[in-house]
Amino acid sequence: RARQAYDQGDYQRAYQAWPHCYTQQRRALKALMAGADKRRACRAVDLHTKKLLVSAFQSSLFNKVLVARMPDIDKLLLGDMAYKHDNGACFRVEDPVAEQPRCHTWQISPTGPILGPRMTELTGPAGQIEGPIIQHAKALIAQNQHVSNILAKGERRPLRFRPQNVSVCGGDDDLGPYVEVSFELPSGSYATVLIREITKSPVA
Repeated sequence: RARQAYDQGDYQRAYQAWPHCYTQQRRALKALMAGADKRRACRAVDLHTKKLLVSAFQSSLFNKVLVARMPDIDKLLLGDMAYKHDNGACFRVEDPVAEQPRCHTWQISPTGPILGPRMTELTGPAGQIEGPIIQHAKALIAQNQHVSNILAKGERRPLRFRPQNVSVCGGDDDLGPYVEVSFELPSGSYATVLIREITKSPVA
């Protein structure tokens, strides 16, 4: 209800709809109610919250590219930036046919964007998939210099991850039977994503 009221320009109703624990949203709305423009309202939000929101924005762009590359996230394209799993370095893919065997053996993987000034953009067929998503995001950022000042440096991250030291066992406890799954993931990966793929159901 608060978001709907905000979209309709009813800042007073949006302010009243937000629970009191959402202090930063209410602070920005209070500034808007006092006649501030959206740039000044953005300044009313603390830096930690703004960094968190911008980080979520960067993650959403990565996810959009990931969806656009599905189900072929294990296929290299001309113009890709490939990630080397042994040392974290990236290189431009100029011969995807020659590099694909290394992708099959998990030596390298295609990458997605973490938007920022140091992020390398893709070219060729890979860039044709990712480019429109990035350009739309840049157009949004250009409307608010405040956001671009908070953006992380930017980088490329692999579109896939591989769990290590995986084990599965079962048992019973006072709550009944259970299945225990144990694994290790690289930094930046999420256990909830892996569990969702195993169970094929949403994870709360």
